[in-house]
Amino acid sequence: MGRLEVPPNFKVPESTAHFEDLRAAYSVYQKHPEWWDSAIVDPEDFGLVCKYVDYYGDPAYRFIILGGIQGVSIIEHELTEMAWFYEHDYDPFGRLGQEAGADEQMYAVAHAHGLIAEHRYLQNWASADGKDFLLGELIRWNPGSGRPAADLKYVLTHVHKHKVQEVSDDELQIREEQKTRVYAWYREQQFEGYYPKEMS
Repeated sequence: MGRLEVPPNFKVPESTAHFEDLRAAYSVYQKHPEWWDSAIVDPEDFGLVCKYVDYYGDPAYRFIILGGIQGVSIIEHELTEMAWFYEHDYDPFGRLGQEAGADEQMYAVAHAHGLIAEHRYLQNWASADGKDFLLGELIRWNPGSGRPAADLKYVLTHVHKHKVQEVSDDELQIREEQKTRVYAWYREQQFEGYYPKEMS
């Protein structure tokens, strides 16, 4: 049983540019149940996530193909984001047809939910490694994000505007002395993406 329930009036693309490569990666995730906090993602949900990421040309599709906890973190993010859209009767594949302002408002909330889920998952892994990284630090210095500062702003705005109980202001603080440690941990987990020159 999947987490995503697609309303009958919403359309899902038959395929996308990299869908076959993405779909082929599912067998890798099946072989590594230890990557998941709970059950391995349902194959139907996996297919929807892959199409959604690829449909909008998000380069994060590469991380899903590579697998590992980086791939799982992206899947957790997109599952949560898509679930929020569906729960609010908003078609994630129909966003380009919506008014820009209205879409940005909806996307801002859905994306913030996705970021929180993604980085809670990563925080659990870091905690198991004996790290005490804050949620905000993991968001701000995630090498796989193309816009980590903007991502942190999405979460801060959402938490403050909607008074989100499960995330405290303290968790979204940034301790600059942790920057090198956070990047080093991401590198240990074999995360692809941007690293500062001093980390090269």
